Amino acid sequence: MHRRSLVVCLAVLTAASCSRKPAPSPLGIDAQLAAMTPREATVLAGFRMDRIRSSPLYEEYFRGRLPGAGDAAGELMRFQEQVDELLVAVSGRETLVLARGRFDRAAVERKLRDSGAAETSVAAHKAFGGSNALFVPLDGGYALAGPRTLVEDALGRAGHTVALPARFFKPAQEIPSASHAWVISVGQLPPLAIPERSNLANLPRALERVELATASADLGNGMKLHAAATCTTEDDALQIQTLLRGVIGMARLSAPADQRELRAAFDRIQVAQSERTVTLSANLPADLVDLLAGALGVRRGETGR
Repeated sequence: MHRRSLVVCLAVLTAASCSRKPAPSPLGIDAQLAAMTPREATVLAGFRMDRIRSSPLYEEYFRGRLPGAGDAAGELMRFQEQVDELLVAVSGRETLVLARGRFDRAAVERKLRDSGAAETSVAAHKAFGGSNALFVPLDGGYALAGPRTLVEDALGRAGHTVALPARFFKPAQEIPSASHAWVISVGQLPPLAIPERSNLANLPRALERVELATASADLGNGMKLHAAATCTTEDDALQIQTLLRGVIGMARLSAPADQRELRAAFDRIQVAQSERTVTLSANLPADLVDLLAGALGVRRGETGR
């Protein structure tokens, strides 16, 4: 009798462990978006558009665009105001955009069809656009956009209980949950489009030695930014710290003498190093964000391009 009870208990425990749901994703990432995230992705960025819309920076830098989405967003850009949560995943040279919001699939399909958007199908779902930028609206307020291969792969996991890829899980746990925007890069960072004669020309080579990079921003009242990069060695971290401090210092000295506010903005950017990790932090009110963005050549309305 004792042996039979033991067997029953083991069977119950085994069944329970097999049916156990994955732990909730950090940062409040929607479970469906987490499930559709490409398993091979090395960069993942998140944007809480429902929170960003209440930011004083929204009108100037976000309205009418989806940050980080680029050309991969395709037809999704038409419904930007309906997006509440956005994930942008980079796998190799391809980008997949995952969205949750207040989409009505039938209404979205009708609007796209009326506008003359090319219609096709992928994994038994209606899709719009070309093979390099398909847009697929789904039931439940979800949508995704990107190349056919990534879209098909994501749709294969839609509706299933699949955890966020493990490489992003732990770094995401260390990012403040109140962040409006965040990004995690695992492995070598993607190439940066920096002019050769720029003060940052040496930065891409230094960043090749970064193993993990994270950044997060709170845009509730201006911008609170925190970024960290873990390098292969302490010397690599020291090189990046020295380079960043030098660039910030030169930019401050280049500011016109009558623009004290701009110099104050540069003073609010802090760079530090601890062993193999370099951190950059800034706390800027909205008016200083505008000044700094202008000094760095970031014009209003270009954030999402």
